[in-house]
Parts: sequence; structure tokens; C-alpha cells
Amino acid sequence: MNQKSKSLEHTLNVIRRQVADEYPELTLHFITSAPKTPPEATKDTPSNDNLYALPDHPAKEAMLNHLKKHPPTKTTFAGAALTKKTNIPFWRNKDKFLAVCYINIQDMAEQNEHLFPTAPEKHQRLIGYSLAWKAIDLYLKYKQGQTDSYNLNNEDLLTPIHTLANRLRANLISECFAAMLMEQQGDTGTIPKLMKKRSHLCLNKIEKTTPELHPFPISYDATRLVFNDLQNKDPDKTQLLAHTLFMADEIDGTCDDIILKQWREFCYATQEMAWMDRSRNEILSAATYSSDDPHMRTTAYIIAEALNTDVTPLNNPQYHNPFADQEKYERLHKKTALTMFEQLIITATQEGRPELLMQQALQQNTRLLAGDIIGWCAPALIKTCNAYSKEDIRIELLQELFANILHDTKWSDICKLNRFIMLKKRQSIPITSDVITNEFVRNKSELSPFKEAFTAI
Repeated sequence: MNQKSKSLEHTLNVIRRQVADEYPELTLHFITSAPKTPPEATKDTPSNDNLYALPDHPAKEAMLNHLKKHPPTKTTFAGAALTKKTNIPFWRNKDKFLAVCYINIQDMAEQNEHLFPTAPEKHQRLIGYSLAWKAIDLYLKYKQGQTDSYNLNNEDLLTPIHTLANRLRANLISECFAAMLMEQQGDTGTIPKLMKKRSHLCLNKIEKTTPELHPFPISYDATRLVFNDLQNKDPDKTQLLAHTLFMADEIDGTCDDIILKQWREFCYATQEMAWMDRSRNEILSAATYSSDDPHMRTTAYIIAEALNTDVTPLNNPQYHNPFADQEKYERLHKKTALTMFEQLIITATQEGRPELLMQQALQQNTRLLAGDIIGWCAPALIKTCNAYSKEDIRIELLQELFANILHDTKWSDICKLNRFIMLKKRQSIPITSDVITNEFVRNKSELSPFKEAFTAI
């Protein structure tokens, strides 16, 4: 076992013992694995070499069956198996829970490079405490009878209800809990450091990151206020987890589902601009001065302040701004395309070179892949080129055909294609004509012009 593995094992053992001390009915177990895909659990009795070697617990078999049916691959809280108390009179017992968290070591190492590159042990604690919160939260909701917060199957297996809002909220509150707990245990400055790192990730193009799923920045002010007012200053730190859970609940009350989903939309737009090679200042300025949504503007201000970035109004930018009024950009898009075509078709007809239209379509596709979508009209160029006749050339008919197809290729669909392309880039997936036709166009008739634009050249 290398030093990093020993450090992680020590960190997780400390967290496990803390949970056991304050919540004796809850057994927290961490599974760590280096591969991207975990090996299959053996059918024999679990051993120390088995990925799913669970501790001795009355709910062990139920959890093992769950893990075999739903093997985790990403760092996640897998759920909790429950052993209910018996109905034997005068027999003192309680419900017992076995909660399992899975940590993909390779993914954790990659994420650590973006969060705490010089202090991996801090990232280990952040991940460990975040997962612990999810386990404790589920345990408490079951104890409190909040049946709308979890699923309970016939094998007494508890799992959270996975909606988008629930996932965003769990990621938010678990990181608030982890950061405040770390602060109280001596990791001074964790809250502002995490704020800066999460803010940085949403404004920069970094492959295989998902800032839209980590809305910690929108709770930063609330976290600071709650922590400064309510932090546990008792040197003995008794009931530290329970007290920090109380603080996290206070923060939870400040974020409704709408704000969480708007964070997701905010990050989609910032990532789109980042992968179009726009600067931090351009992105935050676009959100601050162009968006009609007050939550978007507020979020941009908060992040700009955290990153010490000045935002200034953009001076009539010619690149796409996803935060702005899209009707304005649609008008600019059509004007740009029509102006280009008027000059191009004159040259093509005068020189008898219809291939110029196809060459322009190819160039536009190349620019589209880089995020330059204003004026993109490859479908119209290709169909106009196909209709071109050297024997009977009438420029006005070609212009009318081009204008009609340009109109039929909706600006909103072009924006969706651009976001699709940027998302694939974020996932390190090469953009090919097959990817666009099979995953974006698929069988949607209204998107058929896009298919021709990438297959007819």
C-alpha cells in the first residue's frame, strides 16, 4: 500500500469512527477502488481481497446483493441497508443501518488536481465528509419518517430519490457540511478556498469536469454567515457532527429548487463560452450585463468577487453570448449570413465556380466546431450549390432559395448544436459527422438540415 492509499485509509477510518461515536446505530463503510470499472464481486464468502468485503453487520447480505445488482463506478453514496428491530417484548434493540460509500480513486485523483493539488489529504477529507453527510442525512430522514425523501425496497434497502434538484441539493449541502466541519477541525480557510476552486472550474475549459453539479458558490455567503455565527467553539468538540448538520440545515433553507437549477443553466452558459475560448472577464461581463435573469447576474457578481475579477460592459461583441437576448443574435446571424452570400454568389456565378459555395460550407463547419456560430449557414449553402445550374443561372432564384433555407434552419437549433458540441468537448469525445447525426440529429425531421450539412461535404 503506497503512502497516498495509507493516507486515504486513515482519513476514512477517522470519519467512520466519528460517525459511529455520534450515531451508534449507523455503520458507515467506505469502498475504494482504483479502476474505472470495479471488478465483479466473487460468489464466494467475501474476503479482504474482495472489493465488496463488507463489515460484519446484520444487514450485510442485503447490501451485498444491492452492490452486485448496481455496481458503482463513480464516487457515490450507494445507499443504506436496514435491519429492523424485533417485536420481542422486553428485548432492547434498535434499527441498525449499514451505509456504503464508494470512492473511485482514479477519479478522485483527477479532481484533486483542480481542487487541492498541493494538499490531497484535504480533498480526501472533503470527499469523505461529503459522503458521510449523505449517509447521515438519509439515516435521519428515515428516522424522522420523511418517506418522500428516500426509496425503500422489499429488502429493506434505503436509497435517496434521485431527481436533478435532489442531486444538486445533496452536492451543495454535503460540501457545505464538509467545509464547515473541516474548518472546525483546524483546516482554516477551507470555505473560501473551496469557493474559489468551484468558481474557477465553472469559468475554465477543463475536460471531464462538471461544475454544473456543484453549486457551492451560490451558498457561499450563507455558509460564511452561518459558520461565523454558529460554529462550535467548544475545545472538546462534543457532538460536532450533529452541530455541523444543524448548521448545514440552516443553509439548506436558503436555497430553493429554482436557484439550484439556475446554477446549472449558469454553468452550461459559462462552460459554453469557456470552450469558445472566451476569457473569464468576457464570460462574467456577459452574464452581468446581458442576462435578464437577476439570479444569473447575482451569481456572476458573487463569482467575480471571489476571483477578484472586474466586470465591464462588453463593447458590441461579435461572438455568441448565451446570456443575452437571443432575438438580437438571431437578427445578427441572418444579416451576417445574407451579407456573406450576396458577395459569394456573385463571385461564383461570374467565375462559373459553384464549388465556392461548398468550400464556404466546409469552412463554416470548421468554425462551428470552434463555437463560431453567428452566420453559420452550411445547410443553405449546400442546397443552393446543389441547385446551381451553369446552363440557366438566375442569381435572384439562388438568393431566394438560400434565404428560405436559412430561415428554416432555426437559430435556436443552431444554439442547441453548439451546446451539444461544447458538451462533447468537455467529455473528451471527438466531434465527427457520425456523432452529430447519431446523437444530435437522430430521427428528428426538423434537424435534418444539420445532417446534410455534415454528410454532404
